[in-house]
Amino acid sequence: MSAPLDVGIDHVSMNISYSPRGNAAVDVVLDLAERHGLVIYDPQFDEVFGLHGDYEDPVGLGN
Repeated sequence: MSAPLDVGIDHVSMNISYSPRGNAAVDVVLDLAERHGLVIYDPQFDEVFGLHGDYEDPVGLGN
């Protein structure tokens, strides 16, 4: 969570550690994404959040 973000014209990439602090960071990121209508992709689990306004349950790619 202390590493700089990779910011591009169409993405923001970040590394978040698996820890209580990381869990809190994920909650903030999900909240911000929902507020701004953004989609989150988690490559570790191949999950997408935010499609069709659902930020709590991941959806499979291609759904």
